[in-house]
Amino acid sequence: MKVTVKVVAAALLSLVFFYVACKKSGDAPIKTASTKDVAGLVGVDFAKAVAGNYGGVSLNDGIKAPEILNSSTKKILNSPNSLCGLTIDTTVKYTYNQGGTKSVISGRFVFTFTCSSTIPDGYKVFTNILNAGKTPQYAFIYTVVQAYKVQALNAQYSKVSLDGTLRSFGDFKYGNQPFVDTTFLANSIYQHQNYVMHNLVIDVANNLDVISGTATFTSKGRNAFGKWEYIGTIEYKGNHKAIITINGQAYDVDLITGVVTPI
Repeated sequence: MKVTVKVVAAALLSLVFFYVACKKSGDAPIKTASTKDVAGLVGVDFAKAVAGNYGGVSLNDGIKAPEILNSSTKKILNSPNSLCGLTIDTTVKYTYNQGGTKSVISGRFVFTFTCSSTIPDGYKVFTNILNAGKTPQYAFIYTVVQAYKVQALNAQYSKVSLDGTLRSFGDFKYGNQPFVDTTFLANSIYQHQNYVMHNLVIDVANNLDVISGTATFTSKGRNAFGKWEYIGTIEYKGNHKAIITINGQAYDVDLITGVVTPI
């Protein structure tokens, strides 16, 4: 028997989010980025990360089995109760080369099905995926680390709960030379988020709308908005909206567009 696992590759086009929003603005002195600007970046970054846009597991895939093949017959075995407690623990490494973008994607993928009775209705996941490469304009390193539990809240698996942690790190350096390490150079742009999620309820069928729950986060970065290092909270309200609070200032944030309105 062998397990064939589909690992969601880091969506390289999603890196354009950073490239467009964070493009260099000459050699102007670095100011402190406002809490409003950072609230918008954090809101959109979280939504993209849980959707799997940067790599790892995507909630859009639902709670379903990977393909389990019989090594001799090559037929897929689809017995649901055989998945209870099944753990997939593997490393991944492959290259991407398309449209002038070259990268190496590597890391670890650990996935365990959890069950009520004999029916799989959730999973625990740990991924640590690194995507390092370059385009004609810039070099990049993107890291996503997922360590959380997903539990189905209805029989259709259309609503799930999520608890755990998520790391979303992006580093960019303009020019045609790749990073030699993750040291922040004078001309680098970066955005680092760590999230701790508490009792999130997510409507998978509605474009991963987070209906309720909270998260705490740290955010550190440098881009055209300036340089910053903040901690904050996220209160999810449904309809792809959340209240993000940084340094005591609360903002209503659209998690799809990043539009921010002070409260």
